[in-house]
Amino acid sequence: MVKLANYLGVKKVYAVVNKVQAGQLAEIEQVIDFLPILGHFPYDPVVADVNFYGENLFDHSKSFVQEAEKIKDKIDLLTVSSWALAKFSLAET
Repeated sequence: MVKLANYLGVKKVYAVVNKVQAGQLAEIEQVIDFLPILGHFPYDPVVADVNFYGENLFDHSKSFVQEAEKIKDKIDLLTVSSWALAKFSLAET
């Protein structure tokens, strides 16, 4: 994935980990220590059921929604920070 991102000119790559079982997060962090992890979603059988029945996950899992909002907030901060840095750099030239 990182090679593909580099090939496409993407300068920063982040990870969101899903289906994390109890006790796995530390190991996952070690395996992908080259990528900052913005958040993770624990394994939840409700997700599979909701997907199977074509229902909206956000209506069935408040913890999923809360984690998704945290990740979105981090992405927003990264985007704003990058934009502000670029604008500041352009103003200096």
